[in-house]
Amino acid sequence: MSERYQFDARDRALVEAAATLLKKVAFAEITTPAQLVSIAKLQHVLSALPRVTSGVEISVSVACPRRTFGDIETMHWWDVGVEQGRLSISSGGHYHHPQTGGDTFTTMNWEAVPEEGTELNDYRESLWMVPDVRSFPEAVASIDLAAGGYTLEITDEDNTLLEEDDQDEEDASVEDDEPGDEEESNENTESAWSITPIDDVEQRLASSVDADEVDANEPAYAYGVQKCDSCGCALSERGLFVDGRLRRDLKWGNMCAPCFATQGEAIGWGVGQLYARQCDGRWRMVAGWRTSDAGA
Repeated sequence: MSERYQFDARDRALVEAAATLLKKVAFAEITTPAQLVSIAKLQHVLSALPRVTSGVEISVSVACPRRTFGDIETMHWWDVGVEQGRLSISSGGHYHHPQTGGDTFTTMNWEAVPEEGTELNDYRESLWMVPDVRSFPEAVASIDLAAGGYTLEITDEDNTLLEEDDQDEEDASVEDDEPGDEEESNENTESAWSITPIDDVEQRLASSVDADEVDANEPAYAYGVQKCDSCGCALSERGLFVDGRLRRDLKWGNMCAPCFATQGEAIGWGVGQLYARQCDGRWRMVAGWRTSDAGA
């Protein structure tokens, strides 16, 4: 007798929402034929439930454009995947407010293993500050990929056609980067990043950055940051700053490197995010993700 997943009504509602998300992606204009191959395989896995489909390892991630609610800016993403028989459905996002800075968050995650009970962690009650937080089924129902601004990322090592997609994107970016062309493609801008410390204190912070971790995470930026909340210096004249919690205090603030060294708690999920000023003036996050986010 083949292995089967053990679902209740709550689990079936989540799986149905995941299937709806994949259907929307399959019909979206942003989806390439190569990506459709992987999506179809993951759709087959869901259609066969509760029976287990072996030998399929795929993850699909959809991210929405940034939204503004007064001073608050948010973005969200939704993931569906299977790896060695383990089904996973999750969602999260990034939140930014000028007074408190920015941070990534997890909305929910669900996992199912054959012949075992499922596990669901729902963090919506703790995300009271995020104005557009929703359950996974509610969020999927509201997704309109035709509205534009959405991005799609698929991981499927068995689908070699995805490599051709990547090569086509690289070729297109090379063709666009002609002599005298003053604009770089958004894709190149997103993937390239740099750290330029301006003193020894920033150099010590920079030495803690894991380049592989930066590359493994979706680019996240801090917006509206102008000065250090501790000493008042202009952060535009610095190379790094930390959006983090003060030592022995629940308050958060934007700190230049010297102030962080004397007043900051740490760099890490829930305590502080490190940002580096890029050549275009934006502040890109280079440390402080949730460990499980890397490679997501």
